[in-house]
Amino acid sequence: MTLRGQTKSALLKETHLGAVKLARADAPAHVIADTFLRFEGLARPYVIVTELGAGQRYDVGMHVALTRATLQTVVAATRAEIAADSRHERPTQAAHQPRFRLRGIPGLNPRSIG
Repeated sequence: MTLRGQTKSALLKETHLGAVKLARADAPAHVIADTFLRFEGLARPYVIVTELGAGQRYDVGMHVALTRATLQTVVAATRAEIAADSRHERPTQAAHQPRFRLRGIPGLNPRSIG
């Protein structure tokens, strides 16, 4: 899920993440790529929030993004994006080690992300 709008998001310009086809928020697909506005009122077991930005609706976007996951939310951000929001935990040396694996998504290689 991106906090940027549809026209500013690099994520939404992509049709695939690695070998996995991306879909919009209202599709019954496994991997969704969409804006926080289109995701409002929907839920998924896992949500990855990216492209934080610092727009006027940042607080609203983060609230929607962080409350869409039923099991786990991961925020994927640059150091600058994390530093811009004092509510995020500061990265440590341990942050460089992967703390999760993407499982159950055929064809998705976590190394192909980014």
